[in-house]
Amino acid sequence: MNQQAQTTDRWKIILPLILGVLFVAPAIDEVMKIRMLLNSGHTAIGKVSAIDRVRRKAGGQPVVEFRTDEGRRVKKTFDDPLGGSYVIGEQVMVLYNPADPLVSKIISIYGLYSLTVLPLTLALVSLSAAVLFYLRSRTVGVKRQSGQILSVASIEKH
Repeated sequence: MNQQAQTTDRWKIILPLILGVLFVAPAIDEVMKIRMLLNSGHTAIGKVSAIDRVRRKAGGQPVVEFRTDEGRRVKKTFDDPLGGSYVIGEQVMVLYNPADPLVSKIISIYGLYSLTVLPLTLALVSLSAAVLFYLRSRTVGVKRQSGQILSVASIEKH
């Protein structure tokens, strides 16, 4: 195998590894924020007062109003990258940070973890591609010996 092919093969492994790490980082950050909110957050019953369709065209973003334990009225547009099916007037449970109620999430699997699903999926695909390219490069480099292609059984003997 020539030097240029080896360099190309290395980049086929390195690039997906880098992408995988870049995709995992924001997902881990979001999971840590959720964990902190679950540990120290307070809950409130909120009401969907509007659907903001300007920020997201597919489904819209729910605008929820809720009151904190101290009686402070909070109105927040929640990020909803997948465009959940919220209805105006619907009641939702909100988990919020008592020190800063705008740091809040709608309590549901979808509401809590929707921002982590896409980056983790992309990370899994990227890291899987890196592993597959690595395994492929190892078998291609070993299979060629004096111009002949060896079987898997004969490779194991070497």
